[in-house]
Amino acid sequence: MTDTPIATEVSFNLKSTAGKPKNYKLGLLNLFIGANGTGKTTVSQAVALAVSGAADDVAGRQICSDPSTLMGLAYQRGFDGGKLFARVTLSNGQACEWNTHRDGARVKTPTHIKPEWVQPETKDAHSPHLIYREVREVLASNAKAARARLTEWVCADLDDAAIETELSKPDYKVYVDLTEGLDCSHIDRLTQSIKLAGTRQRQCNADAKASRSLHERLAASVEARVTDAQILAQKENVRQCESAYEAAVRADAQSDAIRQRKDIEGKLTVQRAKVPDLERRIREADRHFASLTEPDPADGEVQLGQTAMADGLDWAIDSGWDDQCPACSQSVPKGHLQSCRDYYRSAVGDAETGYATYAKAKGVVRDLAFEKASLDRRILELESDLRSVPQVVKAEDVNLDETRDLLQQHRDYLSTLQRQQTEWVQMDAALKNANESTAEGAVFQGYKAHVQKTIQSLLAQRIEKFCVAVSAYLPEGWDFGVTLDDDGRAVFFYGLYEEDAFGRYLKVGLSEAQRVAVTCAMCAAVNDLRPTPLTIVVPDDRAWDPETLSSVLLALADCKLQILMSSTVQPAEPPPDTWRVFDLDVPEATDQMDLPLPPRREPTVAPPPPPKAPAPPPKAAEKPSAPTPEEVASRPPFDEFLGADPVEMPHGRARGGKIRSAKSRARKYIEKHSRVELDCLVFRNDPTPHFDDEEDFIAKVANYLFPLGVA
Repeated sequence: MTDTPIATEVSFNLKSTAGKPKNYKLGLLNLFIGANGTGKTTVSQAVALAVSGAADDVAGRQICSDPSTLMGLAYQRGFDGGKLFARVTLSNGQACEWNTHRDGARVKTPTHIKPEWVQPETKDAHSPHLIYREVREVLASNAKAARARLTEWVCADLDDAAIETELSKPDYKVYVDLTEGLDCSHIDRLTQSIKLAGTRQRQCNADAKASRSLHERLAASVEARVTDAQILAQKENVRQCESAYEAAVRADAQSDAIRQRKDIEGKLTVQRAKVPDLERRIREADRHFASLTEPDPADGEVQLGQTAMADGLDWAIDSGWDDQCPACSQSVPKGHLQSCRDYYRSAVGDAETGYATYAKAKGVVRDLAFEKASLDRRILELESDLRSVPQVVKAEDVNLDETRDLLQQHRDYLSTLQRQQTEWVQMDAALKNANESTAEGAVFQGYKAHVQKTIQSLLAQRIEKFCVAVSAYLPEGWDFGVTLDDDGRAVFFYGLYEEDAFGRYLKVGLSEAQRVAVTCAMCAAVNDLRPTPLTIVVPDDRAWDPETLSSVLLALADCKLQILMSSTVQPAEPPPDTWRVFDLDVPEATDQMDLPLPPRREPTVAPPPPPKAPAPPPKAAEKPSAPTPEEVASRPPFDEFLGADPVEMPHGRARGGKIRSAKSRARKYIEKHSRVELDCLVFRNDPTPHFDDEEDFIAKVANYLFPLGVA
């Protein structure tokens, strides 16, 4: 076992009949043996899918995470599909599960349940738990990418002290500046610093180009260089013009005050001239009003009576009344009535004239008094305005507009000088920035070259050690090697060293079996340098031969990462005990587990079997040959091997119930376990057992598991 979690069990229904789940108990090193179509690849696909969310070698895709494509691994009859799932139980009690299902013609988005520390497969990076994918991609990539990844592997233990030793002080300072804040390994930081230096170099080149363009544009349009003395002299001219303009403004303000006082004094003189005439008119109106007698209120009643009398006389005259006068009650002629009427009308007219004259005189007095009050108020206002205007002495005559225009001209000229000076400053700064950016870009360019050489040196120093580490996981006599330089050209070739008449050379044309073995060994070596929790290797099933498979299993016997190896052939030699072997040639071998041997009485009569000579390795898909009669005779009979329970057997109903229970439990045991396990455990002393029928087979299994003397 390793210090990190491993997958201890996998359950899935990929490629299973009618979607029936399958289950396998896994160890650290696992070998699945079976002919094509027995489900070896399916187990590996289920483990990869549950852990990383992507399966290998699906519908022609090397790595597939598309749910619609993966749904093709489900039971497809009638497109009922149902649920497709893969679940892996880990040794630390956690689990990873991937599942999806079909909703009509649509495949639902998969659900990937996993611990937080498990990293799934993404379009940008492989899952670190399926290391075989990464190593396989590196070996198939171009030289530049392969060398970069190989450097990350062999320099995984690099630290700042080693980097400082390899780099010069200026380069190390640049390295620290570029990689500050990066959270990754030191070799990754060193590699990233090359990319960052390239980015900074491009930025410096772009800044230098822009600065030179600005310098050329300004040089083509700028006028003569302006000195600081010219700027100071023009500022003094502007200051003097500003002083003259302020004096002109003050003089103009004084002229305004004089004009304003004259205007107010003229208005005040006019208003004061109205006072004597108005006072005379007031005196005359007062005398006239005093000469009039105020009408008595009683006269109003008399006037009303006189008016009524005049109206009555008008009526009498109009109606031809001649009996008597309405005023004097005498019989009078019509002329008398007219005389009386004229008298009363005259009296009423005099009274009305008196009333009107009195009212008019009173109104005149009132209007003149109001006019006098308004005139006095206006005079007071003008006097107040006159007091608010300062008394100034008339200044010399200055032209405000001329001083303003002169000031603006000097200010414009100062702005022109300052603009020209600014353009010269910008032109100088652009030239300086262009030179500095060019120099800084050269520094980053040199840094890139130095660091690339440093990385190549580190790779050259450590590659031999890495090759030795890879060779340690290869069969005996296999010597792994890598070529990184071909006449000064950076290359990447890997292979196995061989010797011929001309000497030792690196054979890069490997067979499929050799390539898979080398890839597995590299996975193991990389995991030793860069351990990752839950590291699973799922090699390709490619043309194993028994001898090569046996030697590879032996070489990987002490590997610290979990391996799921597949093969269509049996190994030439029994694999080491660290390997758990699954024979999938037997149908329904879906739950491989170690079966406990129940206590039983060993036979005492039969002699022990004679030692057998080692048999040659069986060929793929071949049944073991039948034993010879001598071998059968030398083994104890099956009935004697089963023996009898030393405890007294029950009788009657109790015994019959126990027999039926034992057979029922035996049926479940047979359904759960493969025939291989039954042959190895139950019938291990009889390689060719004979059974009359299925019930006889069940009875013999029940006798072994639960010895009750089943008939």
